[in-house]
Amino acid sequence: MTPSEDAADAFAAALGADVDDTIGIEPDSEPIAEVWSPTVEQLVETMLLDSDNVIAEVLARLVAIELGAGSDFDAVDAGQQLALDALDVSTAGFVGADGSGLSRDNRGSAATIVGLLELIDAGDDGLGILRDYLPENMQSGTLEQRINGVPDGAVQAKTGYTDQVYALAGFMVLPEGVQLTFALFVAVPNPETDATTTTITNRNALDAAATAIYNCGIELTNR
Repeated sequence: MTPSEDAADAFAAALGADVDDTIGIEPDSEPIAEVWSPTVEQLVETMLLDSDNVIAEVLARLVAIELGAGSDFDAVDAGQQLALDALDVSTAGFVGADGSGLSRDNRGSAATIVGLLELIDAGDDGLGILRDYLPENMQSGTLEQRINGVPDGAVQAKTGYTDQVYALAGFMVLPEGVQLTFALFVAVPNPETDATTTTITNRNALDAAATAIYNCGIELTNR
């Protein structure tokens, strides 16, 4: 891959000019501009708050490369499996077909998701910082305008949806002050005709379920 050369060729083509490969940088030249990537931590924060699928895909690929799984599409699943195994989180039934979570081939159980949330809550393996980046209902990120039936900020969770399912997973502080760790899914009966991308019915059902759970409070186990 030659991104610099590709960019130069595209720029030259747009101008109707040619690229002279013999031209180089003069010694001791001063840069006219610099661009620095955000840190990985900043990228993770944006990805979680705004549910940025592009960043999620890039990070998944970087994880696969870092763990020696490879750099092609198949390596994304292997990289996620290795990362979860290293954290001792259950991967039973898990398939990470991509990093964005948009593939219909993705599979993740509530056990896997809650296992990760428990590590985040405990602050184990340096994952505690991730909690600060989760959206909060009626306050931030993808939950800024959602779940208005409970006190603002009572739900701190990651949102997600495909044309098959809406999901919400994170933490909820119940009326009694007790914290609940949860993973909720609302599936679409027929993804071919009832895609979640064209209706908010399932999203509303998910928010209603979260609200009902909050109102049950610690009595939830008796319902």
